[in-house]
Amino acid sequence: MLIGCALYSQQVQRPDILAPILHNRVASHDAVEPGYIFFSVWGGVGQWAPYIYDSDLNLVWSGYDPAFSALGHYNFQAHHYANGTQLLSVFRGMSVGGRGRGSVLLLDDSYTITHNIRSSNPAFALDFHEVSIRAESNTAIITAYPTRRMDLSLFDVTESMGWVLDSMFQEIDLNSGSVVFEWTASDHIPLEETTISPALKHGGGLSSHFPFDYCHVNSVDKFANGDYLISSRHTNTIYRISHVDGSILWRLNGDNSSTAETYIPLQDYNFAAQHDARVRRESANGNEIELTLVDNADNGQYYTQDYSSALRVAISFASGRATSRLLQTWLPFEDGQAEHQGTVQYDMPVTGNTLVSWGEIAEFSEFSPSGKRVLDVAFADELLHVYRVMKASWIGRPKTKPDLYMYARSRDEKTQFYMSWNGATEVKEWRCFAIEGDVRANLGVVKREGFETHFEWDGEVDRGMVEALDGDGHVLGTSEVVDLTMPPTHMAAKCGVADCSLQVLQVPKPEEEKEEATMAPDLLVEEPLRAWNMHVLQLVWPLLVGWLFGRFGHQVWPLSYQHSAIVRRRSD
Repeated sequence: MLIGCALYSQQVQRPDILAPILHNRVASHDAVEPGYIFFSVWGGVGQWAPYIYDSDLNLVWSGYDPAFSALGHYNFQAHHYANGTQLLSVFRGMSVGGRGRGSVLLLDDSYTITHNIRSSNPAFALDFHEVSIRAESNTAIITAYPTRRMDLSLFDVTESMGWVLDSMFQEIDLNSGSVVFEWTASDHIPLEETTISPALKHGGGLSSHFPFDYCHVNSVDKFANGDYLISSRHTNTIYRISHVDGSILWRLNGDNSSTAETYIPLQDYNFAAQHDARVRRESANGNEIELTLVDNADNGQYYTQDYSSALRVAISFASGRATSRLLQTWLPFEDGQAEHQGTVQYDMPVTGNTLVSWGEIAEFSEFSPSGKRVLDVAFADELLHVYRVMKASWIGRPKTKPDLYMYARSRDEKTQFYMSWNGATEVKEWRCFAIEGDVRANLGVVKREGFETHFEWDGEVDRGMVEALDGDGHVLGTSEVVDLTMPPTHMAAKCGVADCSLQVLQVPKPEEEKEEATMAPDLLVEEPLRAWNMHVLQLVWPLLVGWLFGRFGHQVWPLSYQHSAIVRRRSD
C-alpha cells in the first residue's frame, strides 16, 4: 500500500512501518553487485531509521523504534568478521548544527543490540560522521566534536578568546572499551588552514553554544601500517596522520594552493568540502597509493563547481617529490550538487563495481569498473537525507515471530492472509493454516513476495497462523494464532475486498500549493509529523542564535576574510 503521495509504503499487517519508496531509474540487473542495500535516513516526513532493502528495492528490515522516533540514525553499515560473525553498526542521536550527539549501537544478526558505545568523556558526546568497525583488530573508529577556547584574532575577534568546534577521533577496543588511539585537530591543524569564515552557517565563535567549526573532520580510515587518513571538510584537505605520535605526514589539499613541504600538488584536478576519503590501494613499498572521495564542491559559503562528483585519485612518491593525479570520476544522474554528505563503496567483491551515495541529493548510483552506470536509484521523498548507502551480503535471523494479518469484508467474501517477518532473509515460502480448536488445517503454500506476502483463501477462516519456510521447506518461524478482522456490517460497503484501513500522511507542499493544501488534523500520522517538526527545528536554531548575537550588540563577524580557493561566492 502506498501513502503520502507515493513517498512511503505501508504494509497491511505492519501499519507501524512507513518505509521509503525507491525509484529505479537505471537498472542493468545482470551487471549490478549482488547483496542487500543498507542505509539510514533523516529529514523528510517519514520514520528516521536504519533500513535494509533487497536488490529489487523491496524492504527487508526496518529498524524504526517508536521509543526513539525523535532521534536520527546515521552511518548504518554491515560488517563481517573472518570467523563468519556478522555485525551492524549505526549512530543514534541528534544532529545539531552539522554535528552529532549520541551513541553508536552494534547489533547482531538477530537485530539485538550488543554494544552501546558512548563517549568516555562527559564533556562531549560522540558524533555520527565516522563509525567504522575494524574487524581485523575488533576496534571501532569514532568521531567527536568537543568545544574549545581558541584565539580567533585572525577573524578580528580580539576582545577575548573565541570558541571553536574542535574535531577529534578515537579508536576503541571493543572488548575492553579502552582507547587505543586519540587525535585532536587543534593540536595539529592551525586555524590558518580553514577555508571558511565564522558566520551563521558554521558558527560565529562568540559563544561555547555557537562555536566556529573551523575543521570539521568527517571521515577516518587506516593505512596498512596503522597510520590514519582523515578528511577535513572545512580545510578542503585530506591528511595522513602518524599512528605513532599523531603528527601530520602529508596533506592532499583540494585548493592546490600551497607549496609547503607536506603538501602534495594536484596535477589535473581539485576538490572542496569533500567527504568519505578512503584508502583503496597501497603498493608494497608504500610509494603508490589510491584514494576515493566525494567532491561535494560546496561548503555553504562558496562552491567550486556546479555539481558534486566522486573521485578516485592516485598519489605517487616514486619520483622523490610526491604528486597526485585523477584516475576516475563518477557523476550523479542529473549533475546535482550535494552541499554535504556522500560516500563511495569502491571495488565491491563480486563485480568490482562502485556504489556512490549522493548525500543531500537523495539518490545513489552504481557503476561498472569501466564507469558505466548500471544502477541509479532516487528516493521518492526528495527531502530525505541519506549519509551513507552500502551493499553487502547479510543473513538476518530475527528473534521476533512472523507477523500475520487476516481480513475478510464479510462472511461471504474470501479470506486474505498478509504475512511478513521484519529482517528475516532466509524465508522463501509461507505455509498458511486455518485453526479450529486444536486442529490445524493446511490451506496451502505461497512463494514469498517482497516484504509482505499475500495469500487468498476461498472460504471463511475465523482464526489462522502461518509458518515461514526456507528453501528446503524447513520451518524458520511460526506466527501467533490471530483472529480474522472483519468490518461491521454498516461499513462493509465502504471497504475493499483486500483490506479496510485508513492512513493519511502529511506531506510538505510546494510553495505554490501551500495556500490550497488542506488536511484534517485528526488524520495526521503523529510520529512522521513530529520528525518533520524536529527537522525544521534543527535547521532554524543556528539562525536564531546568530540573530540574537547581532540583536544584542555582540561583535559582528568581519567580512574581510577571503580564501584564495573561492571561485564563486554564494549570494546568501
